[in-house]
Amino acid sequence: MSTAKDLSRIERAYMRSDQRRYHVPCPICGVLSPILWLNIEWTEGQLEQAALRCESCQALIPGHYKTSMHVRGVWVAQAEGDGVAAGYHLSALFSPLGWYAWGEMARDFLNAKHEGPEKIKTWINTCLGETREESGEVVKQDILFARREHYPAVVPLPVLVLTAGVDVQDDRLEVEACGWRTGEESWGISYRALWGDPAASPVWRQFDDLLASTREREDGLNIRIVQCCIDSSGHRTEAAHRYVKSWQVRGVYATIGRA
Repeated sequence: MSTAKDLSRIERAYMRSDQRRYHVPCPICGVLSPILWLNIEWTEGQLEQAALRCESCQALIPGHYKTSMHVRGVWVAQAEGDGVAAGYHLSALFSPLGWYAWGEMARDFLNAKHEGPEKIKTWINTCLGETREESGEVVKQDILFARREHYPAVVPLPVLVLTAGVDVQDDRLEVEACGWRTGEESWGISYRALWGDPAASPVWRQFDDLLASTREREDGLNIRIVQCCIDSSGHRTEAAHRYVKSWQVRGVYATIGRA
């Protein structure tokens, strides 16, 4: 599931809700407010003393006040919403005393910031429970949808060869066939899920039939898959390797996915 801003289903659902946030009282002035990351402060070299700055009275609140603040907190809706869904947001800043201190969060934040954009994105997602706006060019969904092509046949005329990629799961094989022409231009031709435990033979026999089948190109020529890669890095690895060993002569290869 996406954790990027404007692409997350969770974020969209929350924005349709009444957007409740937990407000806790300042132990000094008593004003209720949410605990926000922008109000956490620390001194360089003294992360363990990270504290919360009260937006109302400007008092600096040490972490040991967490428990007394939590028990007197209330959920406050930030929007009217759709009148149906109640949405709740709670970040790691509210972790109970002794679980995940503000100083630990500050340390993890600084480490993630040092390691680069992907690490800071992960920190924002997991610690603040928020999405992060992606840098660079973002393609709008409606623009991408408008540029889709309708194939005049199962396989459009420019396609010269077909390949397939197989994702092995515990209960199925997911097979995507793609068509290719010169210049590495490609077309999505088909997607099928072949149900059955890959540790047994029946699902692989279904896959045999799929590999042997032909697809009609726009000009009437029947073409078949000539190369196939099977991801053997996650599930039913031994079964995938046995199949590949038997059929490598047909252009079937085992691959290992990497992040």
